[in-house]
Amino acid sequence: MFRSRLSSVLLSNVRAKLSNVSNLHVSIFKKFRAKDCEPKPVAVVAEIVALVSASGSNEISPNGREQLTAAPTIEKELKHPSNRLLLAPQVLCGCGSLDGSEVTEAVSLAINLNLNGFKPEFFAPNTEICGVMDHLCKQPDSSGVARNALVEAARIARSEVRPLCECDCNSGIALILPGGFGCAKTLSDFATKGAECTVLPDLERVITEFALSKKPIGAICIAPVLVAKVLCGTKITLGKSSPPEKWPHCAAIAEVKKMGAKHEERSVTQVTHCKQHNVFSTPAWMYNGTFAEVHDGIGRLVKALKKKLK
Repeated sequence: MFRSRLSSVLLSNVRAKLSNVSNLHVSIFKKFRAKDCEPKPVAVVAEIVALVSASGSNEISPNGREQLTAAPTIEKELKHPSNRLLLAPQVLCGCGSLDGSEVTEAVSLAINLNLNGFKPEFFAPNTEICGVMDHLCKQPDSSGVARNALVEAARIARSEVRPLCECDCNSGIALILPGGFGCAKTLSDFATKGAECTVLPDLERVITEFALSKKPIGAICIAPVLVAKVLCGTKITLGKSSPPEKWPHCAAIAEVKKMGAKHEERSVTQVTHCKQHNVFSTPAWMYNGTFAEVHDGIGRLVKALKKKLK
């Protein structure tokens, strides 16, 4: 990030507008390129300016000197939050809608985060997946092979995933949870216990830390039930209560209300914001819709969350 931004902005501004190129200029650019991978751009800029200043006015035209003198201003612009990706922890749990993270939601979320200036940081619990499913026939897996949620999540995260125990409120500016039945089977036991469920301790800790730090939390599909269980009185959406052929998982709405959560009926492309706990939610695949609709709804959630950060 540093190399590409600094080289493209600062070096191009300096190099393109210097006139009367001399041996001094060549040495300056060589020195700059030798240092442009260091994580201290201010020091690099200061050294270039110092070299130029020491050379005397005969070596560089007034226009060139003006450009180099302006380098600290360029550096200030590069360091502005709007010009760097903001870290956003994304909690996964396996790979697959029926027993892990919903793949299309997780990927759509990662893409929308990137498009809005965030960098997803993937985390997943280092534990066995509960109720492994055969996703082709939609039946319990008969192989008897155990699957690890962290290992399987690496399929989505392109191997860049860390154990959930390493995540805390300092891991990023916002916490976001995609859906999938991993939320109801492994990250919690909501699938079997409903309103009386318990949330995985590490996830409960992370949600609590982000809430106490006043950092926004995003929850997609069935994931809002996890936030509702941890943060009492949270306003969320799981979509609508009817018609059942379009909202096949609408029974979950009654369970979150038993938890004390406030439920707001929303369409697949809409977002609910709980001002009390700064929680954003969208129905996604709680609705029997299209990939485009789910992607649109997740994009709106990310944009709403970003707007709240400004």
